[in-house]
Amino acid sequence: MTFASGYTYLLGTTLFLAALCVLLGVFHLNGSAAVGVCIAFSALSLFAHEALFFALLISGGFVLLREDTSGRNQRLALAAAPVVGCFIWWSLYKAFPGRMPTEHIKLNPRTLLSGIYYQYTNFWIFEPWKGPGSRDLIFFDWAWWQFGLCAVLFCAAGFALQPVLISSRPEPRPRSLDNRMLHFLLLLLVAAVAIYAIGGGYSLDSRKKYPIVPVVLMLAGYGIDRFLIKRDPRARSRAIGVAAILLVGIATTWLQIGLWRYEAVRLDLLVNFLSRQPDPAVVQVHWDSRIQAAWPHANQYWGTPPEDWVLADALRLKQVLAPATGRDQQARGAKFDPTSFAWVAIY
Repeated sequence: MTFASGYTYLLGTTLFLAALCVLLGVFHLNGSAAVGVCIAFSALSLFAHEALFFALLISGGFVLLREDTSGRNQRLALAAAPVVGCFIWWSLYKAFPGRMPTEHIKLNPRTLLSGIYYQYTNFWIFEPWKGPGSRDLIFFDWAWWQFGLCAVLFCAAGFALQPVLISSRPEPRPRSLDNRMLHFLLLLLVAAVAIYAIGGGYSLDSRKKYPIVPVVLMLAGYGIDRFLIKRDPRARSRAIGVAAILLVGIATTWLQIGLWRYEAVRLDLLVNFLSRQPDPAVVQVHWDSRIQAAWPHANQYWGTPPEDWVLADALRLKQVLAPATGRDQQARGAKFDPTSFAWVAIY
């Protein structure tokens, strides 16, 4: 359920970033190939999710701001590519509405600022490191081959990133170009939250942060490069800083996956327990989650404990796919025993 609700945001954001890579010349495509690929990425991003519609509309500004030796017409064509992708999506959306709900425009201009302001809540993702009850789950359910694979990938990534991290800085860019790019990135950030300003407001669901966080990181990274790194151009300090950020981010991602798998296994065991009850509706579940105790904001990220309808749907699916062969004595409640890693009946 968590994966399904957030997947469209993740896919749309990934395709949006791919379109930006084309606009910024990362893929080294030239001429009509770059235009066609950028149009495709832009349209596919919106087909996955429309959250970045306004950001894509103005993203062509990267082409006009970055240093490029290509011809004027070629640059204008590439800058217009995201707009064409947006037009294709909008035309097909209107031509084939299907069973999509009718959009209701409800303006909330304050969202343009609040959607950016509340990005500070992304730091809550690091809260599980504070409690031993949660951080111990970083390698929950790992197999030996996963450790080996990670070691190989870390070595490969180190060799791949070494030339980039220790390379010398290019020639300084004009300060006016730096300032224009910073202003454009700030405008892009506002555009990334603009969809919520016409939809009634911004909520703190983690899936709604996926399209915004990359733009926040781009703005922060460019600002650091603009104001800090120029004062300390040493390659070693840059390499250490980038490596530290990568390691912390990777470790936190592993921790989040471990926490999610722990709760998913507990939920699956609970469904098995309830499916053997004569009347699951009378069983009072005592969640007593170590994750919730160590991470108060867990419900803002992937919703713990699950709502009643999630359990009800899981029970119905369980009865269809693998119905229980017997019934246990009716329990009044259920609590989780971490020692035996099982749900225990309360009579």
